Amino acid sequence: MRIPRKPAIAVLAFAGLLLFAGIFFGLRHIKGEGKPREMVTLAVTKQPVSALLYIAQAKGYFRSEGLEVMMQPYSSGKAAFDAVLGGNAQLATVAETPIMFAGLDGRPVCVVATIADSDRYVEILARKDSGISKPGDLRYKKVGVTAGTNGEFFLEIYLLFYRIPKNEVHIINMDSGEMVSALIRRKIDAVATWEPYLTILQRKLGNNAVLLINEDIYRAVWNIAAEKTFVDENPDIIKRLLSALLRARYALEAHPGEAQRITDKYIGLSGASFSGINFDVRMSQTLLVILDDQARWAIRNHYTRKTEVPNYLNLLYTKGLEAVDPYAVTVIHE
Repeated sequence: MRIPRKPAIAVLAFAGLLLFAGIFFGLRHIKGEGKPREMVTLAVTKQPVSALLYIAQAKGYFRSEGLEVMMQPYSSGKAAFDAVLGGNAQLATVAETPIMFAGLDGRPVCVVATIADSDRYVEILARKDSGISKPGDLRYKKVGVTAGTNGEFFLEIYLLFYRIPKNEVHIINMDSGEMVSALIRRKIDAVATWEPYLTILQRKLGNNAVLLINEDIYRAVWNIAAEKTFVDENPDIIKRLLSALLRARYALEAHPGEAQRITDKYIGLSGASFSGINFDVRMSQTLLVILDDQARWAIRNHYTRKTEVPNYLNLLYTKGLEAVDPYAVTVIHE
């Protein structure tokens, strides 16, 4: 049977449209845009060291990897990590100290990647009118710090380095945000804290603020961690997350000004410095060494009932990074 010319053209056009749609959606699937979106709750500490997460969210890298990420803001890594341990989030940004304590407590947690490190992450900021201008002036002063964080660890090794007996300093446990108000109102004389609180306090106190810095005694390592069950049951989500963060790292290197503006927006403070922060997505031996060192510190100071350092290698999940960037894994493991 002969098909009339115009209907034949219409049939060919429709077939062409179907072919184009098949190619288009096939390419979307190859790029990851066709993946079903997985909902992920991420507890994020509002600090410059969390920049890669903010960039990945703002530039749509999570979505293109098939993730719908909901970010919950927290004032400290410990608070963010507690959200994971309490079942209120699936992943968290956290420094090494809360992870170290979780390991000592036998909690089933794991690190999926380190995303930044800095030797100026924690600093001591004091009031000049409290008579503080050098480390020795901290004697008999009130110093605010958040217990169970690397701020506490830094403060103690800082005092040890300068041979200041811990019992000669009035150390007061308080939340990071609470410290800002307490120092401004002169309820305390100094704080051991991090950004953005350091910048906020410097701007509030002006010439009355003094930073006590020591870049040689401590390097903070900023990580993404989760409960082991979540990671074991969702390896594909971890791989997608890490792929998005790798893209964010390249974007930060290529366009640092844009990265700074994105981060400023998320943390709610303009000009919170990236200075001294090394951004990367990796799993290195350095983290393992630091966890071991801090565990010995915690045991020696009786911050735990445990007497032996656990095998922290069991808390490092390497399979995710090995799948997306095997060269990023340098920790020695089987």
